[in-house]
Amino acid sequence: MSEKYLTPDEVMQRLNLTKSSLYRRVNDGTLPKPIKLGHLSRFLASEINDALEELAQQRSAPAPSKAERYSTVLGCHRGRCCRPFCLNTS
Repeated sequence: MSEKYLTPDEVMQRLNLTKSSLYRRVNDGTLPKPIKLGHLSRFLASEINDALEELAQQRSAPAPSKAERYSTVLGCHRGRCCRPFCLNTS
């Protein structure tokens, strides 16, 4: 079975993204990097599908609590604390 390759334009159309948004998501790791064939870039359709499935699973995961968000953002007990939302009771 041969793998289906997508051009950047096909991925952009499929995901309704601009070119800059597509490559921003590639750079931040949300989408897989393309395969380079000389000066051409191609995306594996299966990798795009896997990335979309992973995003859908993350969306259905329970949202972090307010305490978890604050302790992550504020760097709990490292000069600034998230109290009264602190999970670290030590």
